[in-house]
Amino acid sequence: MNGNNFIVSWGSGTMTPIAGGRSDRISTDCDIIPISSPTQGGWEDSIAGRKSWSLQVSWLVLNDSDCANLLNVGNTYTITFTNRDGSEGVSGTAILKACDIDAARGSIVSGSFQFVGKGPLVAIAE
Repeated sequence: MNGNNFIVSWGSGTMTPIAGGRSDRISTDCDIIPISSPTQGGWEDSIAGRKSWSLQVSWLVLNDSDCANLLNVGNTYTITFTNRDGSEGVSGTAILKACDIDAARGSIVSGSFQFVGKGPLVAIAE
């Protein structure tokens, strides 16, 4: 599947696209809890612990008002990561951890968001 087919949106109520096709990375993680077992002898055993997720979004700064996004850190958003027709993907609530804007002379201004999931990430399917 082509990465251009995915889009990231945020909002509360009406979802607003914030990135698509440049560079988006969503990841999930699970804690591993070591346990002891009388049947394992000297071998280590483990169980799955709590899960977490995060999202890294790269975007192009389109106008001066995009610079105001630097002030949104700490806010909570509903995030969706779906294909362009919205028929499948994932959704969850996340805190905006960081917003970066790169403005090098002679280059297109770009930026990135780092979100940390707050609660479960759920599947979207039509």
